[in-house]
Amino acid sequence: MNCKVQRKHCRDHNKSRQRRLVETTKTDKISAEEEIEKQDAPKTFGDLVTSDPTFLITRNSTSAARRGDTAALAVRDKATGCIAAYPSKRKSATDIKAAVIDFKGSETIKRWYSDGAPELHVACRELGIRHDISDPHRSETNGQIERTNRTVIEGTRCLLFHSGMPYKYWKLAISCFATLYNVAHVDSKKGTVSYVERHSHKFQGKILHFGCKIRYLPSAEREVEAREKMDPALRDGLFVGYRFHTGDKWTKQYKVIDCEAYSKIQSGTGRTAYVHAVSGIYVPGSAGDDKDQHPTFPVAEGILQEAVASTDGESGEELIINAVGGLQTDLSGTLI
Repeated sequence: MNCKVQRKHCRDHNKSRQRRLVETTKTDKISAEEEIEKQDAPKTFGDLVTSDPTFLITRNSTSAARRGDTAALAVRDKATGCIAAYPSKRKSATDIKAAVIDFKGSETIKRWYSDGAPELHVACRELGIRHDISDPHRSETNGQIERTNRTVIEGTRCLLFHSGMPYKYWKLAISCFATLYNVAHVDSKKGTVSYVERHSHKFQGKILHFGCKIRYLPSAEREVEAREKMDPALRDGLFVGYRFHTGDKWTKQYKVIDCEAYSKIQSGTGRTAYVHAVSGIYVPGSAGDDKDQHPTFPVAEGILQEAVASTDGESGEELIINAVGGLQTDLSGTLI
């Protein structure tokens, strides 16, 4: 039959246009518990955990984060709604196993649901976790974790944009977003907070913005020794997250980057400033007589910037020669 005359009746044309049929009958919304078998419906943490294989974060070799991380694993507990994101250098069973151990802590995970990544299957088998897989090549059968991936990526992107921090700090941003989501996000259907659902108490720390300015009390010995007697006890820093033990147990410490150390890092390089774990912080503007505004973002406002890398090859060589000469002088003095 001529396809140009009666195209809709042509068998070849219909075969080429065939797609997977989807039922469009209008029904009431089904809750997540009803979608799963009643005997496997998650009620407490660890009853059902879902994840997606490590998705790539970077697209070229120059955008890697600290320690060369180029991928991340997103995890979500369906009973409590807790999420976590674990940056990694590569998709390996060792890295995924470490992420699973960190997520569960001392608690037990009964069932893990994913799309059947072999690395995750090996990790679950070694840890004695029941591992079920979704339908191959059908991402909608594991739609909740796919939506979690999108939430994590969009949230991390917003943190980096709002704070003005360079892309190489995405590892800190993705962990900070997962924590803020767990402690501050309220589920629209249940009206609950994920952190409270898992630990049965509210988060005791301060809810801060990623990259905002804070003042912290240094605890490292080298920082204390470098401080003069009459210098202020608190130093300016940038808040970049919270420090946790395995099992999402907060250590009552904040992750902070010193402003002076940040300004010494050369821009355009993969190097990042050292991250301190401190317990004593002060939020500007929190005291009654403190007129400072909060939050402020020194990097986004252009007040704090990384050092400009030297483009003069000769000056770089001179710096290396001077550094080597100074080292030789110190060694000779030590030997004498």
